[in-house]
Amino acid sequence: MKESKNVYQIIVLLLFAVMGVACNSGPKTVDAETFIRWVNNPENGLIQQKKIDHFTFSIQYQPAELIALRELKSRKNESWNAADLIRFMLHAKAYNIA
Repeated sequence: MKESKNVYQIIVLLLFAVMGVACNSGPKTVDAETFIRWVNNPENGLIQQKKIDHFTFSIQYQPAELIALRELKSRKNESWNAADLIRFMLHAKAYNIA
């Protein structure tokens, strides 16, 4: 009984250690161009195509961050503050605009 309790404690300790290492790695960041290339890469599953007869239909999921990046690029000469960007991203997520 005592041995099984020790084994259980070791397993729990190892799980916490693994979770600590995994959670400690932090979020990954990429530059805008890398993110755009990743979203536009069909291998990542965000672009789906269906061919029916002579027609090919294509649909792409566009994250709000991508839409915000495009909007920022189109408005280079305008000044944006953090509140404007957050409002735009919330609007893009709520209405799924492109």
